[in-house]
Amino acid sequence: MNHHHSGYAHNRRSVAQRWISFPLCLLALASFLFTPLISDAATTTVQLTPTSMRWYCNFGYPIGCNSPTKTATLTNIGSNILVIASITFVPANYNSHLAFSETNTCPKNLNPGGSCRITVTWHPPLYSFSTGGHVYVTDNATGSPQTISVGGLFVP
Repeated sequence: MNHHHSGYAHNRRSVAQRWISFPLCLLALASFLFTPLISDAATTTVQLTPTSMRWYCNFGYPIGCNSPTKTATLTNIGSNILVIASITFVPANYNSHLAFSETNTCPKNLNPGGSCRITVTWHPPLYSFSTGGHVYVTDNATGSPQTISVGGLFVP
């Protein structure tokens, strides 16, 4: 009789395991059925132009080589709202950390068809011949982060 009871307990566990597995199977089926809807969803795509900015300076300029600012345009060419997490300048080396400043007019949420401006200014140091880095735009668009390469060359 003890042997029969043991089989009963085993069957009870099997039934419980089946009931636990059933919702997981339904979840997998639902995921499979709705995958085409997710993949057909609208995309978030951006255009960033230009993706490179360069400055040159020589002793013909006043000391400090005051350089004009350069501006890039970020445009939401997708069909979803672009959510911008951050826009950050990352220097290539120690000499570059004070050589560039970045400002922008970008909102946190940029509607489809909308655009904003990213302005970079080079402040050439007198003690360094070459400076550079990247401005990174981190967002929910395909290919994030978008990058602007920046560089300045001081020629004595």
